Amino acid sequence: MTPDDMTRDILSLIIKSFVKIVSFLERSGSIQEEESSRVDEMFRMMKRPSQLTRLIWDFYRENPMELQQLKVLENCQVFRRWGVLHIRCWKEDVAEAVLGTRSLLVEPIGQLRIAQKIQVSVAKNPVALFPVHSDKQFV
Repeated sequence: MTPDDMTRDILSLIIKSFVKIVSFLERSGSIQEEESSRVDEMFRMMKRPSQLTRLIWDFYRENPMELQQLKVLENCQVFRRWGVLHIRCWKEDVAEAVLGTRSLLVEPIGQLRIAQKIQVSVAKNPVALFPVHSDKQFV
């Protein structure tokens, strides 16, 4: 057994144990609904940022102030579908912070011709939809 296999098995065992503990605490009433949602949010936050998120961050890698403002995207799910860049946030305050960085988002999305529109939503409820103006027309 290689060290990578051992690490994978250990991580799998830890995650399974954690899920069992949380489900036991939920059944016994020791964990409240709010705490359960915090656990779910923690699992979402453990995910690695999407390629689109990293692409936007890379666009501003030489501007630390702007990059710091865009770090709020690590708390969101970012994906593209049918010419729309979707930014799905889990909390309203995160969505408001994303909307505050609107001008920083539009520039790389337009220049790299990633999408024609950007939609920000909380959970699956749309909050804002705005166009991306690029110097070239999309094909």
